[in-house]
Amino acid sequence: MSFSAGFVGGLVVKWLLDTAPFPSNFGFGFLIYALCIFVAVLLFFFYRLKPRQNKDVNRDFGLFKRQLKQVLSADKNFRRYLYSRMLLAANYPAISLYAVYAHDKLQFDVSEAGIFTAITVLLSGSSSFLLGKLGDRMGHKHVFVIVFLGYLGAMATALLATNMSHAYLIFVFLGVGQGGFLTTAMSLIFEFAGEAGDKKTYFALTDTLTAPFVVLFIVLSGIFIPIYSMGTVLIGLGVFIIAGVIALALFTREPKSLKTQYPPPESLM
Repeated sequence: MSFSAGFVGGLVVKWLLDTAPFPSNFGFGFLIYALCIFVAVLLFFFYRLKPRQNKDVNRDFGLFKRQLKQVLSADKNFRRYLYSRMLLAANYPAISLYAVYAHDKLQFDVSEAGIFTAITVLLSGSSSFLLGKLGDRMGHKHVFVIVFLGYLGAMATALLATNMSHAYLIFVFLGVGQGGFLTTAMSLIFEFAGEAGDKKTYFALTDTLTAPFVVLFIVLSGIFIPIYSMGTVLIGLGVFIIAGVIALALFTREPKSLKTQYPPPESLM
């Protein structure tokens, strides 16, 4: 349902940008967005969760740090995954540049943003389901490689775009990448942690250790674009993404094929 609503929303955005004058069209768009977010937040009040039976060990911060060190030292495959994710962090600024770069090259009407949104959401919803099923069959690490090949497809299409069909194809690739990423990145953490590992620790390590690289790539992109041009920066980001894909495909093993042994939290106290 969510991707269907997003597809319709993209068409509404195109209609608004075509019919209402600037800046009213953007104002109406932001008002609709705010209303949708407000209604979505209100719906959370109606959710009911079962009371949680807390079986966790009472941990202080010192124990938490020892658990982090234990995971990083014991799970070499997870470390290799983190190295690949640090390189793949170059994808974050690249995503935000595709529409701007394509617009500079093709000079299309700004209302095309609605079509781009509709395409991305539609492909994101369908690829999330399909790649999730594929990951259950062949392993989510392999699907994660496919996800970033999709992102590379978006970059290559943007760099080589000469007409509007190429611009639409950028967002086809982006939709596949974004939908697959949401499903696969989370599933990979569960596979790395397994039954015995602390999933919260794995999530925390992944986000915390890759976040500085996201910021670094964004800042460097902002610095280098005025100096070398946006196309050159995209190529540079692509080099890091390719290196990350190679590290993920060749040096990171499918985690559910491995079983890492973890000591119980009590033993680290």
